[in-house]
Amino acid sequence: MYKIPIGVDNFYKLVTGDYLFCDKTAMIAEFLSKGEEVTLITRPRRWGKTLNMSMLQHFLSAEVNGVSTAGLFDDLAIAKVDGGNYLNTHQGKYPVIMLSFKDVNADNFKGAYNAIYGLIREVYFY
Repeated sequence: MYKIPIGVDNFYKLVTGDYLFCDKTAMIAEFLSKGEEVTLITRPRRWGKTLNMSMLQHFLSAEVNGVSTAGLFDDLAIAKVDGGNYLNTHQGKYPVIMLSFKDVNADNFKGAYNAIYGLIREVYFY
């Protein structure tokens, strides 16, 4: 029996943790094929924005937090798109810096600034 992924926002944990999930990896091909310079993703709270960004991070980067992403997408929808071309061409080929502001809660500008500074510092020193 699959677990319900309430609060899970890490793609690796979702795929490897025996969670029930809807495979949205084909969205990566659409995202890459558009070639947009900037993409704005807006959705209401709790609609999976962070999880989708984590999915992109795990697809584009060769490793995330010291864990290899090789093979993570082999059985998912993106592996079947265009005969596996997106998987072979793009998976694990790019440096990725991901910042999520979902946990930045502050009552004023200085507090928000310090929280974001902490996020950037954490990514830099990892």
